[in-house]
Amino acid sequence: MANQEYVLAALDMDGTLLNSRREISDYTRRALSRAGAAGYQIALATGRCVSELVKPLQGLDAVRYLISENGARIYDYWDKRTLQCTEIAPEEVRFILEQTRRMDVILQVFTSGQSVIGGEKDKIDYERHRVAFFRSVFEEGSIFEPDIADRLLRGEETAGKINLYFADADQRAEMLGLLEGHALAVAESIGLSLELSPAGVDKGRGLRALCRALNVDIARTLAVADGGNDLELMRAAGLAVAMGNAIPAVRALAGDVTDDCDHDGAAHAIEKYMPRARIADVG
Repeated sequence: MANQEYVLAALDMDGTLLNSRREISDYTRRALSRAGAAGYQIALATGRCVSELVKPLQGLDAVRYLISENGARIYDYWDKRTLQCTEIAPEEVRFILEQTRRMDVILQVFTSGQSVIGGEKDKIDYERHRVAFFRSVFEEGSIFEPDIADRLLRGEETAGKINLYFADADQRAEMLGLLEGHALAVAESIGLSLELSPAGVDKGRGLRALCRALNVDIARTLAVADGGNDLELMRAAGLAVAMGNAIPAVRALAGDVTDDCDHDGAAHAIEKYMPRARIADVG
């Protein structure tokens, strides 16, 4: 349905809006600003939680809605309020924590929109767990609490999403097998990581929930993305556009392919399918 005008764009962050230097280019920032000024809705659809998005969103006034935590939390960033939140069942949280206690893993918990890392800040081995490039995201958007697992087990905290960053591929494969049959949505992500969300939660359902809240026809939505946790988003949107750096599974679902994240692919998709955002059309 590429012949109609789309009114809402759902954009992935890592590998889509963010380039390989973990930055949003000035060109892409200007394209987003033009889209917002032209009346289009811009939403981020990301595995990150709200606290991890504060710095990237600085100066991006066009972005109002967040489909965060892979769809577990729908958030109005302008009004600072949660529109919808789904949490992992307590028994599933307990199972995850009991299994990973014996594994070499970094535990990241999203609770009430805040990222919490299970460990002391100066003792996290980012290199061994293959997330060195994500270090700044952790340190800028997270708090570090060595006792977060115990607090979850005692029921003092809840989890909207849990990320596991493994150092060993065999342990990751073992955990994938252990999770079969559980009430969890599992996405394989960066490095040797697993993203665990409540059953039935994904970016596609998050997009549907946001469309219902805004009374937007989902057929008039545009999704731009690149990774394994974006597949349901691509299936749900009116038009799916794959980044030039997208994995094959994302490309297979796409109605179009744009440039890669180092060549402003997301901005070019917005300019192509949201015509009032083009430079000549915004005075």
